[in-house]
Amino acid sequence: MEFWKTTCLLLCCYGYFKELRPSEPFLTEYLTGPVQNLTLEQVLYEVFPVWTYSYMAVLVLVFLFTDFLRYKPVIVFEAMAYIATYLLLLFARGVPWMQFMEFCYGIVSATEVAYYTYMYAQVSGKHYQRVASFTRVAILLGRFSAAVLGQVLYSTGLMDPYSLNYISLGSFVFAFGFAVALPSVKHSIYFHRDDNILRTLSVPSSPKRESNFSSIKESVHVGSVDTSDDGGDHFYADCEEATDVQERSPSTPEKSSVGRPSYAQDGGFVNGELPKSSIERNAAASEDVGSPERIDGGNEKYGNETAHKPSNALPSQYTIEGFKKAMTLLWRDARVAYSNEHLFRWSFWSAVATCGFLQILNYIQSLYEKVLPDDASLYSGAVDAFSTASGTLAALSVAYISLDFGTRWEWLLGLVSFFQASLLTVMGVTSSIWVVYVCFIFYRVSHEFLITVASYQVARMLRSDTYGLVFGLNMFCALLLQTVLTVFVVEVFQVEIGMQFVVYGVYYACLSLLFLTLASYRLGRSGGCDPENTDPPQIPGDHPGDPGDLEGLGPPLEAPT
Repeated sequence: MEFWKTTCLLLCCYGYFKELRPSEPFLTEYLTGPVQNLTLEQVLYEVFPVWTYSYMAVLVLVFLFTDFLRYKPVIVFEAMAYIATYLLLLFARGVPWMQFMEFCYGIVSATEVAYYTYMYAQVSGKHYQRVASFTRVAILLGRFSAAVLGQVLYSTGLMDPYSLNYISLGSFVFAFGFAVALPSVKHSIYFHRDDNILRTLSVPSSPKRESNFSSIKESVHVGSVDTSDDGGDHFYADCEEATDVQERSPSTPEKSSVGRPSYAQDGGFVNGELPKSSIERNAAASEDVGSPERIDGGNEKYGNETAHKPSNALPSQYTIEGFKKAMTLLWRDARVAYSNEHLFRWSFWSAVATCGFLQILNYIQSLYEKVLPDDASLYSGAVDAFSTASGTLAALSVAYISLDFGTRWEWLLGLVSFFQASLLTVMGVTSSIWVVYVCFIFYRVSHEFLITVASYQVARMLRSDTYGLVFGLNMFCALLLQTVLTVFVVEVFQVEIGMQFVVYGVYYACLSLLFLTLASYRLGRSGGCDPENTDPPQIPGDHPGDPGDLEGLGPPLEAPT
């Protein structure tokens, strides 16, 4: 079996078993049941908020350590944190221990970033799309299987919520084995970069640009980088590093793997040409090399080899200089990405909507317990299974519909957010458990659909190696908002659970109002006509299509000062 297929299979098996938690839909009932014997108020106001705080506090550190430790150790640590969480659920008692359990679960949630970014560092670019789909399906299949298994065992009386925790614990043991079996990663994006990458000194003049572009693209693709047209290309130009090319040794190994393609907005390619200062600094190097177009890492003979020997080694990732360099690269990537107005707006909606979704998931079981009649059975597992399956189908439908919304996407986000606000408000004021079930299903399906669209819109404007950074920052912003929401709604004012969902409905109504207002403003500015649909500007990188079409990019994006 090919290496990427073996890696994908192990990663999918890990994702499936870590999500196979049949006891999770009945967590609140277990905590308030005879084993833990906590009150609903203790669970609501003292236990559950700890997860939000720990998730946010740990996420930044985990993101940095994920790159520094090269992914696999963090995935193994995630599996260990899962095991610790359910050992505490099974054998610990009392509010303090359950708070510590939620802290461990916050670590689990934060370390999940390693699962989604591991593939970008380990798998060749041409396989990104398939591996991303397979790993996502494994997660959803695990959740669906867990919900169905839990509901069947609970409804038939074969197991109670306490016994279901043992199945979850056993599933994590299997997941731990698959995590240990994952291949180690040699290079990461920021701390463990492979800088033995061929770089272009200058771009051919416009008459020959189109005919010579293929050779230029080949000169920056080596090792594991794919040169096919399926989105695995990495075309980039970094002014800061390009001007140091003459200092690199011509004996660079012909075969090397690419770590992190980089693009400097200030000083990179502008309309297909290097800034004048860069050309001047590279003139001497071009003369020595004997070829004004490219450096060929040892495949060609150089007239003056001593001019290309490195004057000093790159700083180690284990030094302060190495850390500063990694932070500089990280900051530059974030600055360039979020300077794209289209990406920023989709990221903003994604962060705000994810905040609301996490808050709903955290407290939906408490609402079930409040509305559920004393003599009725709980079907939270069945609701989770059906909503997960429906949400998966909604997400898959994105692949078969046109997403060329133009400016109408603002209307879409505003109207769907208003629909979600209405659902949450109804859930907060109703006394029927079935109304709550149905509203939650519709809410989750609409969220899964829009968050998939948002993820696509964000990803289409990014290089593949910056996916983890941008989505990680979006998640951090979502958790920051969720922390504020939890502090005021749950901790300070201790709003009753039904009214909490009314507050969350108002939250979504404000989001809807913002985007509908923005859409109305754009419509009015365009004279009442929907502007022509146009593709948003993209950050140069490995996009589907022609990744190096510099002339077709339009004016360069400007990073905020």
